[in-house]
Amino acid sequence: MSDEGILNIIIAGTGGQGVLTLSNMLRKLAMNKGLKCEGATFKGGAQRMGSVYAELRILLDPQSKAYFSSQIPNYSVDVLIGMEPWEALRFANRCNTDTLSIINSEEEKLYVERYGKTAMIDPIQTLIKVYNSPTIKNYSQLSKELKGSSKFTNYLMLQEAIQKEYVPFSMEELIAIKTEI
Repeated sequence: MSDEGILNIIIAGTGGQGVLTLSNMLRKLAMNKGLKCEGATFKGGAQRMGSVYAELRILLDPQSKAYFSSQIPNYSVDVLIGMEPWEALRFANRCNTDTLSIINSEEEKLYVERYGKTAMIDPIQTLIKVYNSPTIKNYSQLSKELKGSSKFTNYLMLQEAIQKEYVPFSMEELIAIKTEI
């Protein structure tokens, strides 16, 4: 967390993975708790498979009247939620050694196929080297097993962030907003 009491979060993925929905869930959780939340979502060149990411900054003191930019300063990301491993790697230069990360291990096939049959690095092994003790699981597969579709992936990743206390919300608060989003 930054010195100003601001929690800086980046959610990275590709179009159609639920980056915007996850961003909206975090905004709603913050609002319901009386916390100020600033941020923006950036969409890539395509609706499906283009790079999409959201930057969120949550002021953790509900009494504070501080003003702050929605842009996260370099090396100040506190939490990275990577919905796709290659997209999570894209933000390594914005993170620091204290950045907490939750990363979906399932690669988007079309993203990888853009590079043809060339020898490629394993993004998971690189993520393990780049991020300090990342939580890496196949949340897409878990979502398919639990709900029959990957549309629950972002929710499962937010659950993990709450359970690990990476974000200042409870499971009860998440369940309460689930029907609102």
